[in-house]
This record gives sequence, C-alpha cells and structure tokens, in this order.
Amino acid sequence: MKPPGQGTAGRAGTVNCLSLHSSAFDVAERHPQPTGHIVLSLLAFAADTAADARAFAEQLGPEEREAVRRLLDRRGTTATAPDRHTKLYPNYLERIAPEDRDLILPSLMNTLALVGTRDDLRARITTLEQAGIDELLIQPVIDPPTEMAQLAKLLT
Repeated sequence: MKPPGQGTAGRAGTVNCLSLHSSAFDVAERHPQPTGHIVLSLLAFAADTAADARAFAEQLGPEEREAVRRLLDRRGTTATAPDRHTKLYPNYLERIAPEDRDLILPSLMNTLALVGTRDDLRARITTLEQAGIDELLIQPVIDPPTEMAQLAKLLT
C-alpha cells in the first residue's frame, strides 16, 4: 500500500473505499460517527433497493437483512414507497441518533471500515494487499491534516 498521495497514476489498480478508525487515534466513541454513517448509508441503500429484482439486501447476511427491515420499520416506510428516499436517512451526516446505534452492526463496521489498534489496521491492510487491493480511498472527517498524517505514519 502506498502512502497518501503516492497512487498509481496512469495504471489501473484495485481501490477499496473504507472509513478509518484507530483506537490509537484517540477517538473515544464506541461507534465513531463517520464510520457509523457509512454503515447507515449501506443500510439505507439496501432498504431503498430491496424491492429490485436483484436486491442488494438479499446478498447480505441474516443479521444485516434484519437491520434493513428494522430501518424500514423505524422510518415508517417500505422498499416500494414513492417517498422512501426522504425517510430512510433523515438528518444525513448529523449525529447518529441513539435509537439507531443498534443498526451499526459490528459485521458491517468490520466490512466497511478499518477499525482497531495500529496492529489490527496494519494486519487488515496487509490482508487487503494480498487480496489485490493496491489503493485505499480514505475520507478524513474531523481533522483531515492530522488524520492523513496518522494514516501516513501507519502505512510507513
């Protein structure tokens, strides 16, 4: 994996888009807001497309499909309601409501994010490299210069 800013210009590669959270980065929340939003976005997408012939939700595991069902129920909508887009993700990118924290499943956190200690993150990045991923797309949220410096340090 290349440090930030040293991508593979001019050549096709495999990119993985993940959220980054390291306990070494002094983030105290159990479910960091940026990572939680990625999980809620995936669940909202799965709920929004659940009525499609080849529904994304059907590719999820049982626990994740149940979270999609709970999301639809909580928002008082269905996968076919014409206004579902306005109900699935209210207050987008604001604080995650406490009553929605149970939708942030550990399985989805692990799939969609780099979460853990420095050693955990380095091991996960090594696994991604071995799977053919040669670039990571990280969107820093709270303090971009600090977060990118920490990522560069992690990768070197």
